[in-house]
Amino acid sequence: MELRPLTLNVSPDQKIRAVLGVPKSATLDAILVLAHGANNNMDHPLIAGVHERLAREGVVTVRFNFPYMEEGRKHPDPDPALEGVFRLVVEYVGEMEEFKGLEMFLGGKSMGARLAAQIVAQDVGANGLVFLGYPLHSPGGRGQ
Repeated sequence: MELRPLTLNVSPDQKIRAVLGVPKSATLDAILVLAHGANNNMDHPLIAGVHERLAREGVVTVRFNFPYMEEGRKHPDPDPALEGVFRLVVEYVGEMEEFKGLEMFLGGKSMGARLAAQIVAQDVGANGLVFLGYPLHSPGGRGQ
């Protein structure tokens, strides 16, 4: 498996880090884009562990940080901003020539899983969702 560090431009003055996990296998199965939870980043042991394990098993994986985490802020941005960043990562990977035609899955831990579900429900085409942890509601939104 090869780990490729990426830097993606969210805006002219805002960048995020991501890591692409590329299997050594000649036959690639799918792509999984993983988002972290509200109180951790892409290096959380669960996110990093799933990312690397699946890449060793033939799944192209991507994990990334949301801008608030890159900037050292404690509180996430509003959902529309987070969803926009998630979409940016999905589009970036989906347009990579070497991965054209692979099935796309989105997922994450807690907040990341919730955001994955929201963007798939809105308009992002995906073959499935992978939830690594709960809750899937925003803070204070237990009734949602």
